[in-house]
Amino acid sequence: YSFDGKQWRVIQAWNGPGSYQLYSTLHWQDKLLLAHYPSGYLWDFDGAGGVELNDWPPCLEGLSHLSREAQTTMIYGGDLYVGVWPWAEVWRYDADEEQWGFITRLISHPKSSDKTTHPYDVEVDEHNKANAMQYQSNAWGQRCAGMSAVGDSLMISKSAKWTWPANMQPGFITEDQRMEYARITKLTVPGN
Repeated sequence: YSFDGKQWRVIQAWNGPGSYQLYSTLHWQDKLLLAHYPSGYLWDFDGAGGVELNDWPPCLEGLSHLSREAQTTMIYGGDLYVGVWPWAEVWRYDADEEQWGFITRLISHPKSSDKTTHPYDVEVDEHNKANAMQYQSNAWGQRCAGMSAVGDSLMISKSAKWTWPANMQPGFITEDQRMEYARITKLTVPGN
């Protein structure tokens, strides 16, 4: 939607199957960037519609290309940073070099895999078969929930898509691994 000060108008309606969502918006250089799901890419909004920027950011080798969600966008040190679900990837677009570089996965577990779409898909499905309490298979999908430039650093929060009760310990991760979802990551690039 776009608001001209008096009324809203639909820029792009989604009539297709499945989800179509935008998670954040950022003015960067001469672009208005929209963070998109399920492509995981950014869209360049030109006022009339959006143009998908393929491989903006790219998908980390060894991960599924399905159901990716560019969630968070931030400018830090003049470069563009993007957080991508479901594996909590952080990417940086170097404005001088005009290329993407992978920074980190915010959560160290499980091992990266393109055999499942989300972290712990198989383990959650096994839990659901053995227990009365049912969870979405992507419940432990890893969100890059927020980014904020603070002083000389970029602070990045993370979370699971859908947390389980605090008193319930999933058998497939340790308590320390579970707490990784709640920790803040501080990224500091020299010279900022």
